[in-house]
Amino acid sequence: MNENIQSIFGNRDPQAHFYAMQNLDILADFLLVGGMTLTGILIFITLKSKKTFSKHLLAVFLGVSFFFLLYYYAFLHKASILASISVLFAYGMGFLIGPVLYIYVKSLAFSASKLKPQLAKLLIPYFVYWSLFSLPLALNIFDRENFTVYGQWVSDTSDYFNIVENLYFIFFAFASLRLLSRLDHWVKCQYADLTSKNLSWCRRLIIGLITILVFDIFLSFYELAFPPTEVVWNVGLFVAFTLIVLLLYIGYMGLFQAQIFVHAFLMEEKILLPKPTQEQGVGYTGLPTQLAQEMKQRVEDALVKDKLYTNEDLTLTDLANAIDSSDKKLSILLNHHMNTNFYELVNTYRVEAVKEMMSRAEFNHYTLISIGLEAGFKSKTSFNRVFKAKSGMTPSQFKKSMTGNPMVKARV
Repeated sequence: MNENIQSIFGNRDPQAHFYAMQNLDILADFLLVGGMTLTGILIFITLKSKKTFSKHLLAVFLGVSFFFLLYYYAFLHKASILASISVLFAYGMGFLIGPVLYIYVKSLAFSASKLKPQLAKLLIPYFVYWSLFSLPLALNIFDRENFTVYGQWVSDTSDYFNIVENLYFIFFAFASLRLLSRLDHWVKCQYADLTSKNLSWCRRLIIGLITILVFDIFLSFYELAFPPTEVVWNVGLFVAFTLIVLLLYIGYMGLFQAQIFVHAFLMEEKILLPKPTQEQGVGYTGLPTQLAQEMKQRVEDALVKDKLYTNEDLTLTDLANAIDSSDKKLSILLNHHMNTNFYELVNTYRVEAVKEMMSRAEFNHYTLISIGLEAGFKSKTSFNRVFKAKSGMTPSQFKKSMTGNPMVKARV
């Protein structure tokens, strides 16, 4: 024992470092039990909430996290039965979580009936891996007499498979990022407020997953080049715990993520433009010139005269109904004739309305957030974010820049 301790800690006091390792094990035990308890609670809440396909996918994230934690708990306590159970569900998790992550992002806008067959196909590599590696390894851990040689081979080559598994996960993570960008574009073509449709949390977490997986790949290469002589709590376990935290956060945030309805025609990349006839020429953009001009005028009247932008829940459908048109035609008008989208158009009018109100004496007693709400913004967060994006400064900074105007006295 002393030799092993000295090989890890050098020539320093072995007894002191024995207690240091013991304390580390106690801390790890506390974190593992607490993590499993929290995960179990989140799984229960997820399954008891509104039963949707996306919620079921969240339960998969949480379930994998639970068994991943159980694996390290079994490792810490040398519990072979728990280890074999956890290996069945946590080993090769990249082949499972990668496709599930991609389908989860899709499930926020697409119907489950189309996604279930696609998910089943994407999970074929996982089931193959489970049959060839996870199951034999779990049986070997449970009873050393089972798959002795094969189980040892799987264990010895685990770093190689870990690299392949991580690359597979990363592929779907990048596919999910690309899908999120497209979904963001579709949402902005249909909604003026993104408060309940903001998926930036998902984008940040996927980037975090990619970062930790790339680091794990380099770690696997390092271990292949310099095989560890001792099984210790090292940076590899830190990577695993970080990955678990990210998966748990996806599960937690997903509980509050609303389904996003997007018109089918918006998902067709190009907004279904008819092929130009010979008379119309190659510059034809989908709407006759006269109709486009008439619709532009109706849109301006609806936003300027009727002030539809003050409706905080205004959607593409609402504006289309107001100008006696269809959603699809209005989208073509905005994207191909006015070079904008619904989100940008409506919020441009809102920001201009805020600037106008700031300069009028009758709004001197209004706070800035009150002016923002009056202009149609739904929350202080969206008001500040959109105003800064459009003006290059926050509402309070813009107000200060107008201090030369004696009429401007809006309160912050």
